[in-house]
Amino acid sequence: MKESSGLARGLANPGVFWTHNDSGDAPRLYAFGADGTARGVADLEGPGVRNVDWEDLTSFTEGGRPFLLVADTGDNRLERNVYTLYVVPEPDLSAAGGSASATPSRTIRFRYEDGSHDCEAAAVDPTTGAVYLVMKVWSGKAGLYSVACRESTDDEPCRAVAIGTASLPRATGMDFSADGLRAIVVTRGDAFEFERTPGETWPDAFARKPRRVDLPHRKQGESICYGPDDATLYLTSECGKRESGPCVPLIEVPRGRETTSAPR
Repeated sequence: MKESSGLARGLANPGVFWTHNDSGDAPRLYAFGADGTARGVADLEGPGVRNVDWEDLTSFTEGGRPFLLVADTGDNRLERNVYTLYVVPEPDLSAAGGSASATPSRTIRFRYEDGSHDCEAAAVDPTTGAVYLVMKVWSGKAGLYSVACRESTDDEPCRAVAIGTASLPRATGMDFSADGLRAIVVTRGDAFEFERTPGETWPDAFARKPRRVDLPHRKQGESICYGPDDATLYLTSECGKRESGPCVPLIEVPRGRETTSAPR
């Protein structure tokens, strides 16, 4: 791993994390343990499956089954018209002997309702199945979008609908808590956690000032996920294509690092 750009906790494989490289790698997911031990590789297969610019990864359950969502949503030059979300049944590494292939159960193509955007933060709300996306901006307000449809075709892509904005400069990763009541968004610096009540919508929750979570320095932090306790946070960092040797750390951030300050 040279450019760990997404991170997800394994649900079918307890104690395992999943990650992927940024653009330039094959459509491949890497599994590893909390001690850094390699646990296996899963190659995504199927018509049209490729890694254009994979930027985030999240795990969730649907109908009692564990899935991974791969967000092929990066667009630094704002030149893509259609983006892709791969919904993949999480491979069972114990049955596969550490090496597996996986075919997406759904491939969701989508367009933003207002043109091209660069997105590196995407996650699935476990209570509704909707995908939420936070745009990567260098200054000002970041656009927030949702994709609610579950099926698409190349001729009729889904639509990403704008639901609000937030002061989240350089957002690079996102995850929802298992109960669907908290959302964590990581930036190149710290992370920001939004919380909603059971009867509240995410657009309403995203409109409020988030809780800031202090994070340790990373060379280029681009990922985050909640741990099995739904409180501890895990991070990885890109390390650069020219680096040699092991260089991608797994960083554990215990609950309790929150501060009251946050961007307005």
